[in-house]
Amino acid sequence: MSQLISYALGTFIALFTITNPVGAVPIFYSLTANASKHQRLREAKKVALNASSIIAFFFVTGQAILDFWGISLGVLQIAGGLLIARTAWTFGETNQYQTVTNTP
Repeated sequence: MSQLISYALGTFIALFTITNPVGAVPIFYSLTANASKHQRLREAKKVALNASSIIAFFFVTGQAILDFWGISLGVLQIAGGLLIARTAWTFGETNQYQTVTNTP
């Protein structure tokens, strides 16, 4: 039982940090700025249901999909870590743009 709680907590923390629901709130409100409170709540429920359905689908069928393509779980974890590291690196880079002005 202790191992199940440990795995469940680790999974929750990993999903929570990757999805960043706190950071998604301003984006959600900006996308639903013209919606009423009822419409906003309905959209939030649809998003939660869709995300939960996708997670549940891959929870049930994920190992079969990996076996079909011959991909081990370790390789998938390494690829996911590299993808997250690349994304973090991209966010940390500074892009300096040169502005060209046309002066007569």
